[in-house]
Formats: sequence, C-alpha cells, structure tokens
Amino acid sequence: KDLYRLTNGTPLYLDICVDTYLQFKEQNPGVIPAIGIFGENTSELVERFIRYMDTNSQELVFSLICLENWTDELIESIGYKIYQNFNFVLYERIKNLSFIICENGKYYVHKTVSEILLQKCPTQIKNKVAEALVDKFKPIVQSKKHFSTSYGEALAYIVRAGILIHISDENELSEFLDDNIYRYLLPFSYNGFFE
Repeated sequence: KDLYRLTNGTPLYLDICVDTYLQFKEQNPGVIPAIGIFGENTSELVERFIRYMDTNSQELVFSLICLENWTDELIESIGYKIYQNFNFVLYERIKNLSFIICENGKYYVHKTVSEILLQKCPTQIKNKVAEALVDKFKPIVQSKKHFSTSYGEALAYIVRAGILIHISDENELSEFLDDNIYRYLLPFSYNGFFE
C-alpha cells in the first residue's frame, strides 16, 4: 500500500523500487528493509536508488545521464576517455535498468529520472563527459562537412558538452560555443548557407 502511494502505480517507479530493494539487500544481507528506504516521493526514490548502487555503477549512470542520448558505438569510442578502466560488462548491465530506454539502437534515460539525477551528478563527471564529447566531435565540426550525416550529431554533442560545464554562466557558455562551433559555421553563413 505504501509503495503504491509513493509510486502512484507507475511501472517505472515500481521497477525502481524493486531495483532499490535488491541493491539494499545485496549491501545489507539479513536486514529487512523498511518502507523508508524508498523515500517520501519520487525524487527521493530516484536519489535513493542511485545511493544504493556501488560507486562504479553510480559513475556510469551519471555519465550516461550527462550524454543525454547515446549509442553503443559512441560508448565504445569514448568510454575509455571518460574512465581509464571502462567496464563494458557493467555497461551492459546498466543499460538494462528500467529507466533506460532504447529505441532503434539509441539509448536515453527517462526524462524525470534524468532531471533528478543530473542535479546530483558530480561536477568532475560532467567535466569528464564534456571533455570526451569535445575530443570526439570537435574534429567533425572543424572538418566543415556541413552536409554529412554526422555533422548535426557532432554539433548537438558539442552543445551538450557546453551546457554540462557552463550552464550556470551564460558568458562562459557563449564563449565555449564560439570556440567550438560558431567560428566554424560563420564562413557558411557569409556564403548564404544559413538564413
């Protein structure tokens, strides 16, 4: 009854309750958890879910949330840039969590869960992910192949990197975007490619 009140019967939140319960039992064998381990509302439920994860799982979930959306290929190319000892077995386990959605090979985290956890994400993880994104996608932006299929994706990930590390300072975000995007697009606007 208490779980239903907390989750309003929403399958995603019920799944998070089950996952939280299993993680709690793994870390506290023999202890019978009380309803309080789930929190008082859905925000606390999500926060407690991540709290009961081991450190490596927490870091990986936070990293995926920073990406906003991703493919296995992207993870293969930047995983080691984010963490020297990137664990692909752990990645396979994490991407099967109930709040990670896959559509046509592209993954993303449920919007509400992502919003809650992005607020809790350590700055160091945001910075690592942003740096990995810039390292991967800036050369594509610099190539000035504006009509390639990867160009729009590269622009989106560069913007995401800027937002991750400069969202609280509009001037720094503007400077970041100028250094990493605008100056490469400017010649094309002069030639009438953009209106």
